[in-house]
Amino acid sequence: MIFSDALRSIRKDFSKAFFYWLIFVLTTMFIYLFYNISMSDPSVNPLNDTGNMITYVMIIVIILCSIDILFANDFYVKPKGKDLAVRLICGGRFIQIASFLMIQTILLLVLAIPLGIALSYLCIPGVNAILAMSNHGFAVTAHPEAALNATVIILYVVFWIVLLNLSFAYRNAVGLLMNPSTITGSTGEDTFNVAFIPRKAKQIASALLFVLPIVVIYMNRNLAVIAAIAGLVGLNGCFKHIIVPWLNKRVSGKWIEQPRMVAALGFVRRDLIVLKNNIFLFLACAIILVSMLVNSLDNDIAMMTILLSYLVMTFLQALALMFKFGTEVSLRRRLYMTLNHIGYMHEDQEAIVKKEVKYVYGFILAITVFYVFNILFAYTLAGDLSWKLSLALLAGAIVPLLFCQFVNLFLYRKAVFPKLKDEEDAQRINAE
Repeated sequence: MIFSDALRSIRKDFSKAFFYWLIFVLTTMFIYLFYNISMSDPSVNPLNDTGNMITYVMIIVIILCSIDILFANDFYVKPKGKDLAVRLICGGRFIQIASFLMIQTILLLVLAIPLGIALSYLCIPGVNAILAMSNHGFAVTAHPEAALNATVIILYVVFWIVLLNLSFAYRNAVGLLMNPSTITGSTGEDTFNVAFIPRKAKQIASALLFVLPIVVIYMNRNLAVIAAIAGLVGLNGCFKHIIVPWLNKRVSGKWIEQPRMVAALGFVRRDLIVLKNNIFLFLACAIILVSMLVNSLDNDIAMMTILLSYLVMTFLQALALMFKFGTEVSLRRRLYMTLNHIGYMHEDQEAIVKKEVKYVYGFILAITVFYVFNILFAYTLAGDLSWKLSLALLAGAIVPLLFCQFVNLFLYRKAVFPKLKDEEDAQRINAE
């Protein structure tokens, strides 16, 4: 009975299940390919050699994958809160609720892991073709020890997912599950507010702290990571003291006579607060891996490993951002029903959704291009990177965001606009 209900739940929300499955595939593929590349060099042992660049990359990758799985799990599991609440009200026990989630997760893992392993081995010829261009005369091959180490990491990932699902089923009562918005993340309020500093001074300091690190990077590119971290601190200040107040002013004043714009900007304000940490994570991941790549250009194995890590991890961080955004907008059906009751037509609501997604991703793309482009440009001017590689790295940050923008738009519309059949069924039930 529980197994058939779990299958029905997957079919009911197939789009979310697909992207949940996709992150398992990409994580498995990346980890197996990562170890096969790194162990093609006999001098590298990422598990034991703590002073090797590849070891540092491996630690960063494992941490980021764990965080991404957390967002993916929220994206997939939280919308099932009402189903779980109904089961609890009907007498379901913790074991049954946990089994309902675990069957879905394990089934998706069983379908994802073999495909991820197969894709990793299919990618090896492509990696060798890229390495052949450098004329260093070695090739990446499949290693049994690499498969063993990768399996250990995959088991850790599986354990992490199981723990997340068990904790979700255990810690949420019926009231919380019936109202998923109560188990959503941060409010974005300024915890440390220094009252005696003028607001204008805070705005100027935040803007300078955001822009000046770019100047520092051009002057000394070896300080790229430290300068970028300082820039992210400045970006955090810009969120609190410039961006959110500006949106507040526009929503309550200047555009009050443009109802579509007011609604769209109100949602954008909420989205940027919710997605702030994901934006920082995406930028930090791209900047740190680019800096590590530049410092490893004389080592082909390290360079290839870090390049692969950059391309896969930026895509995974974009997916994590998409999952967080998708989790937030999946709870907005009632808000759009309210907009419908106060006079917003369907075409108005469609326009609001499109504007909101466009503005949110436009802001993220602008911040990404500003920082990643300038860092890559500084390295390229200094001769550390070629123009082709710099453009490829920039595309590796931009293309995943564009892809996730279209996916979020599709999932958003699906979440807030009921299907015609659902509307007809509701009208028929009301008539009866």
